[in-house]
Amino acid sequence: MQSHAKSPSVFAVLMACAPWPALADVTPEEVWQNWQDASAAMGQTVVAGSVARDGDVLTIDAVTIASAANGVTAEGSIEQILMEDQGDGTVLVTMSPDYPLKMRLPAMDAGKPEVELDILVTQTDLRMIASGDADAISYDLTAPSIKVKLDRIAGADGQEANLTVDATITDVAGTYGTRKTDAGLQADSDITAGGMALAVVGANLAQQSEFRATAAMTGLALKSSGALMGAALAAGADPQIMAAMENSSDMATETTEFTFEVAEPYGTTSASGTLGKGQLIANTLGGVMDFSLAQSDAAVTVNTPSVPVPDMAIALDKFAIALTAPITPSEAALPFAFSTELANLSLSDALWAMFDPTAALPRDPINLVIDSEGTTKLNAMPTDPTAAPMMPAELETLNLKALRLSVAGAELTGAGASTFTPDQNGTPSPNAKLDFTLTGANGLMNKLVASGLVSPEMLTFPRMMLAMVASPMTDGSDGYTSTIEIQDKAVSANGQVLYQLP
Repeated sequence: MQSHAKSPSVFAVLMACAPWPALADVTPEEVWQNWQDASAAMGQTVVAGSVARDGDVLTIDAVTIASAANGVTAEGSIEQILMEDQGDGTVLVTMSPDYPLKMRLPAMDAGKPEVELDILVTQTDLRMIASGDADAISYDLTAPSIKVKLDRIAGADGQEANLTVDATITDVAGTYGTRKTDAGLQADSDITAGGMALAVVGANLAQQSEFRATAAMTGLALKSSGALMGAALAAGADPQIMAAMENSSDMATETTEFTFEVAEPYGTTSASGTLGKGQLIANTLGGVMDFSLAQSDAAVTVNTPSVPVPDMAIALDKFAIALTAPITPSEAALPFAFSTELANLSLSDALWAMFDPTAALPRDPINLVIDSEGTTKLNAMPTDPTAAPMMPAELETLNLKALRLSVAGAELTGAGASTFTPDQNGTPSPNAKLDFTLTGANGLMNKLVASGLVSPEMLTFPRMMLAMVASPMTDGSDGYTSTIEIQDKAVSANGQVLYQLP
């Protein structure tokens, strides 16, 4: 759990159900103090109506938790929290099962009222065993189920929206700990859940439409580590704070099933699908953020009255995207990278038949790989609004490590490197060399004509451009090679200058 995240997620709500029990010590009084310290570090305010000790139990009544950042405010309340000294250096924490939460979001348009959300979290039989000392505290968390229900939403026009959202997380277990460091409180978590069920139902009375969506996940897991810097970040994205930020999070799921349906006067559009293992990783270190998302074994089927073809379906083995990028200004260039992969994207026969009824095109799966990296330097924006504008970033190098696209029997591959040097106006001027290979292009164009998708005349310009920038392979096969270069602002293909950059 990262305290700087301002938008709620399933696990953010999960931790919000018990954000303060994350801190505990050998006595209930130390537990309560640590909760308040951690909340302050996260930019939250915790206030109790009363705190009283009776024997081994510290009773905390009428607890309110409030936060505000980036125009979003939230206020939750817990009727009662019990912290019981177990006599063995640990503290058992239990609380009232209901946790009402009110949120206000900025209006979408000027002059409109805020968006209001009323959320009820029910956490029956939630138990935490806190242990450790004042400098390093951990707790074990178990809960048979945690339910989150959106009770009310008032839209941008101040009207009550016809929308309900219900989520249930089951078999929750894990550990959460905090420890004091020179940078403040450090939080580490390792939480799992057996499953999550989500149901969304809504209606648009003006358009006489209704929509329903469901999702069911299994094998949820969240690991995270990072300093509790919510209070510092709420004051603004200070470059020094961003550069010093070190955190990591890893969220994974085993399987997902989902459905979606929109019923309108002219018919119903529906979609359903399944997903295999999914993972989202985010890390920040030294002013650089790493983000990656991977999803395997996806399959989606769609039916819509606007297309008279039943069960239009797509499937893929893998989708992945990764990004490395600087997040704070620096004097030296920092690394960045971007990559994406789409493996074996296939279309159902019903979908192919919509645009290729004669099966003239090869129905091979579509594959895409892009892998690139480089260096760039972020510039600090002038604080004086009258100052001359600056480029937000200065690109120094950009390398295309790999490009591969295969579709309908044709394949494009490429790689290359480039550097950027500012000209007399300060504008980055590229110097680059990239090598490309294209196979199966003529065969694909001929099949497009045979299928009736395009006329021969429509391919005149693409064939002419291909002849300008590429050379046929010497072995006589259906293939081309091309070397694209940019030197002294001259763009050339296979040694022939095509264009002069300004």
